[in-house]
Amino acid sequence: MKVRNLLDNSIADVSASELHFRISVYGLLEENEQILVQRSSTSNQFSLPGGKIEKGETIKNALVREFKEETGLTIQTIKLRVVKEDFVKFEDNESYHSILIFYDVKRVGGLLGNVHDKEESAEIVFFPRNKILKQKLQEIFRDVV
Repeated sequence: MKVRNLLDNSIADVSASELHFRISVYGLLEENEQILVQRSSTSNQFSLPGGKIEKGETIKNALVREFKEETGLTIQTIKLRVVKEDFVKFEDNESYHSILIFYDVKRVGGLLGNVHDKEESAEIVFFPRNKILKQKLQEIFRDVV
């Protein structure tokens, strides 16, 4: 099985038995033809805000929690955009078979940048829709935006 390292985009072979299963949810917030992205301190690439769904947590509650943790904003889900899968290696050096769920969202409150974990969200920025693909955006997010 081929997996992509999220830090440097290199490809490695791993056996299926080494894969962990991970379900995550991400939000696409667009305001004034600009899309909100965030970058962790360990990555040189941007991603949409979101992350892993915890056991017992609904998909939408996970997205609201992750978005608040990573951006400081409170959001509401609007509609399901797409579901994708990926085979990746994270910063923890573990390999994952990931199911990624993407929603269009809208801001309903909060303060952009009011986050507790600055490592996870070292940079939070809106990029114009017509320029976002020129940024260092993780590959899995490119066709979503």
